Amino acid sequence: MKKILYVVIALPIIALIYFFGLGFYSQSLNQNHGIVNDQLKPCPDKPNCVSSQEDRDSHYVPPIEVESVRNSLQKLVDYFSKNPEYQLQQVSNNYLHVVHKSKIFKYRDDIEFYGDPEKRLLHVRSASRVGYSDIGTNKKRVEKLRSLITN
Repeated sequence: MKKILYVVIALPIIALIYFFGLGFYSQSLNQNHGIVNDQLKPCPDKPNCVSSQEDRDSHYVPPIEVESVRNSLQKLVDYFSKNPEYQLQQVSNNYLHVVHKSKIFKYRDDIEFYGDPEKRLLHVRSASRVGYSDIGTNKKRVEKLRSLITN
């Protein structure tokens, strides 16, 4: 009976240590991000990434239609600068890279925007650094940011 009690107590503690450890580990990862040949890098095979430049339906989200790429990127920079969950990493004329840090476990996710001024589109990529599935978190984040830009 005591052994069962020890197991019941130990399992949640081990799980918490594991999840906090993943959050700590995600700090040191240099996620696969950036622009190559005028494209955001493709998502990995894991279902924890979405991108508007993906061919696979499971990873695809539509690009964000904007009036002005420059103004839209500035709107995002202003939003991210005021929100402590986000850290600006790189800002240029048509590219923005930020890192999102989750509140509890401190997981880091990379969010990128790449503008196409001629087509008035912002391409977007949001990817988790650790884990396998994100339970739709990256897609929800992209849709929230889409509504921020388009409203």
